[in-house]
Amino acid sequence: MRIPIKNTTPKPALQAPVERSPAWRAYVIIFCVLAVSLLGVWITKELLTEKVCFQSGSIQSGSKTSACVYVEVAQTQAELEKGLGGHRPLGRQEGMLFIFPIRKTYNFWMKDVSFPIDIVWIDGETIVDYQEYAQPCLDGLCSTYSANVNATRVVELPAGFLHRAGIEKQDLVLES
Repeated sequence: MRIPIKNTTPKPALQAPVERSPAWRAYVIIFCVLAVSLLGVWITKELLTEKVCFQSGSIQSGSKTSACVYVEVAQTQAELEKGLGGHRPLGRQEGMLFIFPIRKTYNFWMKDVSFPIDIVWIDGETIVDYQEYAQPCLDGLCSTYSANVNATRVVELPAGFLHRAGIEKQDLVLES
C-alpha cells in the first residue's frame, strides 16, 4: 500500500505585473529595427550579390595578389541601361557586374551617377582594358568611356580600387 506524500514546497506569492516605461518600449522597437536592417545588409551581401576577385601579379615570380568585391549583377536590358545611375556611392569593396550576351566593344557613360568609378572590361577571365577615375557628367556634359577591344563583361568599381589593388591589363578575373 502506498502512502501519498504531501508536497511541502511553499507556493510562490503572486507578483504584480512589471510596469515598463514608454522609453523601454522605444528601445525594444529600435533594437528590432536595427536587427532587421542588419539582416537585410547580410542578405544583400551574401545572397543577392556575386563575388568577383581580381588576381594580379606573375605566377612565375610568385608575387600574386588578389582583391575581391561584392557586385550587383546587371544582365537584363533595363539593368544594363541603368547601371549605377541613381545608385548610392559604392563602398570600398562593392561594384556592379555587367554581363553582356554578345562579345563586342561596349561604351559607358556616367549619366545620373554622382561619384567617380573605375571601369574594367573583361573577356573570358582576363582584363582586356580599364579606365581609372571615370568622372560623372558635369552640367549635362558626359564623357564616353570605351575599350577598343571586345569584352563579354564589365565591372564598375569605386574610384581608386584598381590602383590600390595593383590591378593591370591581362590580370585574371574569377567569379565565385
